[in-house]
Amino acid sequence: MRRRQWKQAVDDSVGAPMRIHDLRHTHAALSIAQGVHPRVLQERLGHRDITTTLGVYGGLFPGYDEDIAQALDDAFTASI
Repeated sequence: MRRRQWKQAVDDSVGAPMRIHDLRHTHAALSIAQGVHPRVLQERLGHRDITTTLGVYGGLFPGYDEDIAQALDDAFTASI
């Protein structure tokens, strides 16, 4: 399949023009929603540094603050 045919098939399937880069962002967002670790996502996306991955997609990682706070609270509660 030629690039133009592939692009047309993708555009038709989503009902709007879509770039390859849009698919990359979709892949990253869906991976985050499925709980993929940021380091794994960094490697899949080919980012040299984790700060790039977290800088671009950091806002999509749900509830990490709450998870850390709960873990610390649980550890404290278990120690008393």
